[in-house]
Amino acid sequence: MKTSALALVFACFAANAFAQEASPTSARSLDIVQVISQTTDDGRCGLVPMHLVYKDSEGLVHTLDYTIVGSGCSSG
Repeated sequence: MKTSALALVFACFAANAFAQEASPTSARSLDIVQVISQTTDDGRCGLVPMHLVYKDSEGLVHTLDYTIVGSGCSSG
């Protein structure tokens, strides 16, 4: 009983730690009314960090950081 209670406490902390970030593959859709700024991959190859600043329908400004595979990789 004591072990299962302890496991439940750790599970709650773990779930809470990950609740603050939403992955790009989550079911949540973004409410983008206006793109304020965004980075480009500049033809780089490999994993490229990207940055998007946008305004939602309520006028709030949000920042989204994500990673893409750059468009500069040649195939073959």
